[in-house]
Amino acid sequence: MTQGIIIDRPAAATSTAADGATSTAAATAAAAAAAGKTDARTSSSGTGFATSRKDVLLIGLGVTLAGIALKSGLEYAGLDPLRAGNVVQITLVFGLTVVWTLSYVFRVANKEMTYVKQLKEYEDAVIQKRIEEMPEAELETMLAAIEEEKQRLQR
Repeated sequence: MTQGIIIDRPAAATSTAADGATSTAAATAAAAAAAGKTDARTSSSGTGFATSRKDVLLIGLGVTLAGIALKSGLEYAGLDPLRAGNVVQITLVFGLTVVWTLSYVFRVANKEMTYVKQLKEYEDAVIQKRIEEMPEAELETMLAAIEEEKQRLQR
């Protein structure tokens, strides 16, 4: 059985596994946050694809123009305007449905849903607040315990 770190406060900074060993991942992240260091995995910049209204409007404009271009091309190729409209409608609806479904499955598989992001940001904020309220001596004790456990795990 392994020895774990026991810290009275903050409770969210450490977690105990089923075998009694204490995980220091949260404590390490909390200590790094207290020291002013950021972790690339936890910082959210909001610069992903289609994260602003402008992006969404541009996507909508692009889909609309693609539909008009496809309909015009089919009419130019000799297809009846009514049938060309039906082909474009079916193609766009089916295509967009498949694309949206695949993007949703991808976000679920990578845990990039809004709820998961909000929960992570909330947990990080709670840990940050608890570290800010922690006395300096206790913070130093926690950092020393983390370093000690890192050394023990590297052996």
